[in-house]
Amino acid sequence: MPSAKSSQARGNDLTPSTAGSIRTVSVRRLIAILALPIMGFNYLLIAGTNASLPLIGFLLAGAAIIGFFLAIGGSRGVSNEQFDSDTTLEVLFDSSPDALLLLEPLSGQILDASPRALKLFEAAHKDELVGVEFASLQRVRLSEEKALEVLTSTNMQGRWQKECAYTTRRRKEIWGDLAIKKFRHASHPLLLARVVDITDLKRREEKVVQDKETVETANAAKAEFLADLSQRILLSVHGALQTTDLLCDTHLTPEQEQYAELGRQATEALLTTVNDILDFGNIESGKLSLEPIAFDLRTTI
Repeated sequence: MPSAKSSQARGNDLTPSTAGSIRTVSVRRLIAILALPIMGFNYLLIAGTNASLPLIGFLLAGAAIIGFFLAIGGSRGVSNEQFDSDTTLEVLFDSSPDALLLLEPLSGQILDASPRALKLFEAAHKDELVGVEFASLQRVRLSEEKALEVLTSTNMQGRWQKECAYTTRRRKEIWGDLAIKKFRHASHPLLLARVVDITDLKRREEKVVQDKETVETANAAKAEFLADLSQRILLSVHGALQTTDLLCDTHLTPEQEQYAELGRQATEALLTTVNDILDFGNIESGKLSLEPIAFDLRTTI
């Protein structure tokens, strides 16, 4: 997980927290070993025994030597446990199915990258990512104020998550679900960035949005065409209806009046149909309006 240099130095140099743990174990073991001989020595003094001082000194020296070797063994155990823990973290870091990046909390520079991160950002080796500001990989680069705000928020809250667009080292645009988590390793604060590739998901979402816009545009064009055509038909029907009314007002034979009345009724029926079509077009376009007309409720019922 940390860089190769820190991994090599891990076996030689102990971190402050590990050294403190070693000292604590050593002191506790030494006190435990020396407690019994010291209590026995005090008892002998109080009881007034005639035991020789060289014997008591030999017992104390033997207990000190045993405590020393136990302390060394304890420190080696702590060192081995720390090394095993670091090795486990490194294995998890390298075998993660998601892209993992180790970031410096203050500057946001990349300290280490997992193999999955190298593949996601199309980097041939770690040198193409290590030392680069993580914000520079984003397609729309954050301003210095925004980048500082993100780092400050992450350092204070311990986490940060957002969907972002990135540009790989081969100038390919991808989408990633970014989650940044703050943690401490070897008493040093670090940021762990996890990037999940959601490029295919974003492309499907964009296609759905484009298809929806296409359908809405087609529906709007259809409604507009229907409304325009209905208006033209409405004008023609109104003209035919007015002509029929004028014909009915002339001197006609009974048979002619019957035919003129049938023509007027057919024209009114056609006018009703055209009005219904207009109402349907207005409903689709969201422009339906109600017209208040007075009527006799009793007669209508």
